[in-house]
Amino acid sequence: MSTWEPRPAEPFPPGNAVAVTHGAKSERLVKADVDALLATITAAAPPWLEFVDRPSLDAWAYAEATAARLRVWLDEHGHLDGKGKPRAASTLLLQWERRAADSRGRLGFDPLSRARLGRDTAVAQAAAAGALDQIRATGAQTRAGREHTSGEDE
Repeated sequence: MSTWEPRPAEPFPPGNAVAVTHGAKSERLVKADVDALLATITAAAPPWLEFVDRPSLDAWAYAEATAARLRVWLDEHGHLDGKGKPRAASTLLLQWERRAADSRGRLGFDPLSRARLGRDTAVAQAAAAGALDQIRATGAQTRAGREHTSGEDE
């Protein structure tokens, strides 16, 4: 009679998802979601965003993608475990949703922050226009003084 011997496990192929729970900590999975979000927002091209906003956009997309993966997993498995205690993913979801909301606010992606952004832009433009008017007035006074002075020399 032969004795049973365990067979060595076959290695998992690259890119497998055997150990993935919700995918929120998988750089590969989250990056694909981030790229999709960035493509969408780039296509929409909000007029107030500029090239220098890219790091903030990246942070927003990462937070949104991570929160979305957690949300989907928790919708399928519930926020509480078998003992009625909150799952670790629930705590993570709150953290990532907070980051996403903060990023949306900084980028003007919600009505209140967009209104504030518009107000701040209008105030800055008015201040710039006022400064330009002051420069023009000073220039006009200087020219008038020169013309008056040159008229006395004759």
